[in-house]
Amino acid sequence: SPNALIVFETIRDAAGQPTDFRIALVNQLFEAFAGQSMAYFSRLLLSDVYPLAPESWAQLIRLLETGEPIHAEKYLDASDI
Repeated sequence: SPNALIVFETIRDAAGQPTDFRIALVNQLFEAFAGQSMAYFSRLLLSDVYPLAPESWAQLIRLLETGEPIHAEKYLDASDI
């Protein structure tokens, strides 16, 4: 892919409620941008690398419950990479 991609799996508590997301897969371009291999990311949680604001967490929960995609854009300054 010409895009850096990261795939997460949902972490749930005993009641089945989502509590976080674990990195399941990154592609080669993501590895190149981050300067780390998949082995580095394999046990990290979303909250470890990018804490979410409450409204963003609510969007993810809505996605899990409804399957409706999230449409959003966020600029991240990568000029120092």
